[in-house]
Amino acid sequence: MRSSVLHDMVSIRAIFSFILVLKAILCLTGCSSPVSQTLEPAQSDIGKASTNSETKNKSYPDWFWNMPRSEDTLFAVGFCETSTYHIENSEQRAIDEGLANLARCVSVHIKAEGRRIGGAGGNITPDIDIQEEVFAETETFVKEHHQVVAKFISPEHTIVLLRSGEKDESTPVLSTGSTELPPEPSWVAKLPEEPGYIYATGGANLYYREIDSWRRAERIARAALAFTIEAKVKGLIQRFDDQMLSISIVNTDVQLNNVQVVARWKSRELNTCHVLARVKEPR
Repeated sequence: MRSSVLHDMVSIRAIFSFILVLKAILCLTGCSSPVSQTLEPAQSDIGKASTNSETKNKSYPDWFWNMPRSEDTLFAVGFCETSTYHIENSEQRAIDEGLANLARCVSVHIKAEGRRIGGAGGNITPDIDIQEEVFAETETFVKEHHQVVAKFISPEHTIVLLRSGEKDESTPVLSTGSTELPPEPSWVAKLPEEPGYIYATGGANLYYREIDSWRRAERIARAALAFTIEAKVKGLIQRFDDQMLSISIVNTDVQLNNVQVVARWKSRELNTCHVLARVKEPR
């Protein structure tokens, strides 16, 4: 009996601690944004958070910020830290990652679970759990049907731009980059509205290995698209002390096809990376 009581006390304390954390999130974020608009920048176990001084001089090409768009062609980028002594190896690793990202654009199965504060339009909390699966057939198809369009090499990282289509062995364009960041785009505050498409954004804190932040932001953007298409409520907690607090556990299990990463943006003030993605509305 005593063991059962202690177990219940521990469970109650754990729930109270969890709700206190969520209340802190509410104070920091203010009004929650709809899940169809954005998932908040998330802390990840990939690496430690970076500082403005560590990231402010990173250079990127223009096509990294604003991706090419097409109705029948998908584009993706691959990242890799540049190896001082083996640049060619860095390029190949970037291409390999680009192929994996391009396969996710073609078709990806997403399972995700998170906590949502508020009602149906509430905001998903940062600790979202995301699982992505790409079928082997899709990966094979992409390897046989792609072209490396452009590449960019800096002392910090190597980035390649790939597109879907017939495989082409032509030499990719060597792009120049700039350390100047684009101004804050309108889609950070308000999603674009385009008939036939669903848009969503994902954000991630900046880490010492900045490419990990971009990877995380892309994953969250894809998960946000999946939540927009289908989100199921699993549970609800509504009251804590004298304040009504709606916290629901939501999950999604969706196959996304023809996902496009449209644009990226980095905030030096917030120390975050942001990605805008879109997918065609299901019919």
